[in-house]
Amino acid sequence: MMDFSKFNNKYIIEGTLSVRSLHVGKYRAEKTFLEPTIKYLNNIAYIPGSNFRSRFQYKLKSLVNLGLTLEDRQLHVLDIKEIFGDLNPTRKSNHIPGKIYIEDLIIEPNTKNPIHDDITVNRHTGITKKNSKFDYNVIENKTFKLNMILENLKDHEVDLINIGLNLMKDDVFGQTATGEIGRCKLNIDRVKYITKDTLNDYLFHGKMKEGTQEILNKGKITL
Repeated sequence: MMDFSKFNNKYIIEGTLSVRSLHVGKYRAEKTFLEPTIKYLNNIAYIPGSNFRSRFQYKLKSLVNLGLTLEDRQLHVLDIKEIFGDLNPTRKSNHIPGKIYIEDLIIEPNTKNPIHDDITVNRHTGITKKNSKFDYNVIENKTFKLNMILENLKDHEVDLINIGLNLMKDDVFGQTATGEIGRCKLNIDRVKYITKDTLNDYLFHGKMKEGTQEILNKGKITL
């Protein structure tokens, strides 16, 4: 059982997600131009933090069958659940709060992206289909800013976060169901953190320790 009544630590991971080429479409012109992976606000693209979170959780769950060892036992899917929690809206009880929060990833630089339109043609008859106009966009060589916040992690959970970040350093992002998928590259710029030993500096001087991703390697998980 997770105890959030006591402070143990806090990590803020800052980095960028570079998208090489990601097709965003198809969407009917009369409908709002929104879709699961990339969304737009005033034609400025962003990736909802919940979407990145889902992909990150999926990558961590894929580790369960690799035979990773957590001290004296094998890694279990419940170890992943302890990080992400269980906030099932269909249940009124047994909600488990997560230890991870990911802000929306805003495109850099914060510029508008052109939205294109096209039409769907029946490939057998060559005739335009009814209500065939749709909008689409192509995100190419763009960078999104990543901010991940974690609190009260155990050492092996910090290890899992580190492994998950490594798995996403050269990955596929998007959803095949919407014809929207592309290569991405994750880069971690710095990790800011607070522990019980440095809590005084943070509370009274507003200072956080900083380091590279290497400080997330606690050595509690082995293959």
